[in-house]
Amino acid sequence: MKMLLTSDGITSDAIRQKLLDLVGSEPSVHTIAFIPTARNYEGANREKVDRTLDTLNSMGFSVKLIDIEKDANWEEQISGCTVIFVGGGNTYYLMDQINKSGFGASLPKLLEGRVYVGDSAGSIVVTPSTDIAAVDDGDENIVQLSDTSGLGLVDFEVSPHTPEDVSISGNEEYAKTISHKLIAYDNGSAVVVDGDEVEVIGGEWVEFNGD
Repeated sequence: MKMLLTSDGITSDAIRQKLLDLVGSEPSVHTIAFIPTARNYEGANREKVDRTLDTLNSMGFSVKLIDIEKDANWEEQISGCTVIFVGGGNTYYLMDQINKSGFGASLPKLLEGRVYVGDSAGSIVVTPSTDIAAVDDGDENIVQLSDTSGLGLVDFEVSPHTPEDVSISGNEEYAKTISHKLIAYDNGSAVVVDGDEVEVIGGEWVEFNGD
């Protein structure tokens, strides 16, 4: 499985290059399925979606906007894509739609031969839990999600936007409540999963509950 779990999208040359390394060939032969569903809630700022699309297009990728909440044939549309990019927004809203749409159940199969890219909420949802999103008055559980489990595709948790929006002390206190490793990282960083290998690239990060 190949994953690029960013804090704030493609924000640095290191993250940009790692995405190119993971796809393994010229961007022009790849189509990215960009999923903006995390920003479908009322009052959401959509400017980040446009900026991300501009960045991916400037890198030479073809991008297809696919909304798993609104597009009933999302799975058919993704079938022609080689990268799945799940954008940021409200983590709980996104997780609710992942569960309702069947995207979560289908994702392990979809990632056979595809690269997954997450941005903030899109990174959190593939971990064992989404609870980190609420630390330091972060995301509100606007859908009243009772089960805040993530997809558990990796065996660690991530805390994007540290220290920009989430404090080191907030992460430290949260880490005491879990048994998983927690990687807290800034907006210039990303966690890379390539098979059994996991590394953090880019800016600054802190690890809790590590070996």
